[in-house]
Amino acid sequence: MELKQRDVPKELLIFRSLISREYPSSVEFERKYRRKEKGYAGEVIFDNFLKTINVEPLILSDLLLEHSGSEFQLDSILVFQHVINIFEVKNMEGDYYIEKGKWYLEPEYEVKNPIIQVERSLESFRPLLRKLKCNLPIQAYVIFVNPEFTLLQAPRDLKIILPSQINRFLRKLNGQTSQWNQHHMDVANQLISLHKKESSNSKLPIFTLDQLKKKCYCKLLQGFYAT
Repeated sequence: MELKQRDVPKELLIFRSLISREYPSSVEFERKYRRKEKGYAGEVIFDNFLKTINVEPLILSDLLLEHSGSEFQLDSILVFQHVINIFEVKNMEGDYYIEKGKWYLEPEYEVKNPIIQVERSLESFRPLLRKLKCNLPIQAYVIFVNPEFTLLQAPRDLKIILPSQINRFLRKLNGQTSQWNQHHMDVANQLISLHKKESSNSKLPIFTLDQLKKKCYCKLLQGFYAT
């Protein structure tokens, strides 16, 4: 049961609107926009994967939460009867490798370690669940949804799901018990009530009205028309 659907992020909507109104973009603007579009597209791909499973956990998508002054975002939460699964969704592509705990895109471009990202989220999520009187164990995964992603030299104990493992993992989810009760529902609804609609760390593009095209924009035709 999907209790919280995934919305298009506000920042991405603003980027799309600026582009439609011919905002004079920069290299940095284009880079941020493409990253946001790609990230959201990956999350939608994962949502579609979940639609293929036969069991019905409680599904909460795209939660922005805060605990002890620290914000953290969870791409997807699946509440089963005996466990909570959380997912960090990545839409990365290319040949990556791990060396001495650091992640690189070949040949040697260092990137952020997604495992650290999900571990930091867990550090805040666990005490928040305890505060909500929920003692279910948590299993956290980083899932790579892009079929053109490759990870070399990966330790076997990493909590990651590679593109070639997704179908098997979905079958594994089908084997979990999803007979949630009122307590599960109460915890899920409390998490939704704590969702922040906007991050305090959001960095939006700076623009003036003079930089934007003023005519009415037709979303269906994806163009402007005179008024």
